[in-house]
Amino acid sequence: MRLFVAMPLTQDALARAQATIAALRTADTDGDIRWVRPEGLHITLAFLGQVPPEAVPPVIDALAEVIRHDRNPISTPSPLDVNTLRFSPDGHTLRSRDLALTLDAVELFPSPQHPQVIWYRVGGSTATLARLAYAVRASLSEITPITDGSSFRPHVTLGRVRSGKRPVPWLPEALPEYDNRTPASWNPDGIELWRSEMGVGGSRYEPLARLPFLEG
Repeated sequence: MRLFVAMPLTQDALARAQATIAALRTADTDGDIRWVRPEGLHITLAFLGQVPPEAVPPVIDALAEVIRHDRNPISTPSPLDVNTLRFSPDGHTLRSRDLALTLDAVELFPSPQHPQVIWYRVGGSTATLARLAYAVRASLSEITPITDGSSFRPHVTLGRVRSGKRPVPWLPEALPEYDNRTPASWNPDGIELWRSEMGVGGSRYEPLARLPFLEG
């Protein structure tokens, strides 16, 4: 199964992203863009690629240790019941207040001249978010290969330019109004392990495990 570690959006951030997609979709009269479904909006922390089913419990266990300590977990995590994940306030447990994120400007990647992806740049506590992402990758690399590179650019993908639809000259012209909007802010409440499956119209996602931060 193809897995990745995601940070889902809260309702306010999700509403902002959906409203932006709806507005941009009105300009996409020729169907140049494959827009992300609401259930697929998230921040990706790590791509795991193909993972055998027997490796899923160790992956969840390792993620629990990262959240609990906000650092690289021990090499051999202790057994964890994935159906009753709970986190102790002992140690350096990551809390929701430690991360205050924003959806900033809408951007075109890799460039406005040759866009492939439309995304919201994520701002706010990005240093803490990056530390979390690197801790996740370092931990899981002991269990399964990680397909991410060494960089981390936090973002929420809104859509992807369809193959054969490049260039799309209308797209850069449609974005300026989103650069000056008040950023949508939120405190993430956890991370999740998602399964990705290719289907008609794009990827479909299935959450396999949720690992909440402590509140407060």
